[in-house]
Amino acid sequence: MALKILLLVLLLLVVMIVIGKRRRPSSSDPDSADTTRRGSGPPPPAPMRVCAHCGVHLPLSEALTGRDGLSYCSDPHRIAGPG
Repeated sequence: MALKILLLVLLLLVVMIVIGKRRRPSSSDPDSADTTRRGSGPPPPAPMRVCAHCGVHLPLSEALTGRDGLSYCSDPHRIAGPG
């Protein structure tokens, strides 16, 4: 009886090791360790500007530039000018 329990425990241990190796990427797998590829990791931060009227920070792509060369968050603030 003890021999059957020992064999069962040994079999379960082998199964757990095999399953663990399948889940864990190996170091020889070219797709697993390459973190320098494009699209991996978070995107770089966007350049930011500060509204000259209210001081809110906004991405450069959303900022409006006034005649004075300053950045603004909206048309009403651009028209009103620096705060």
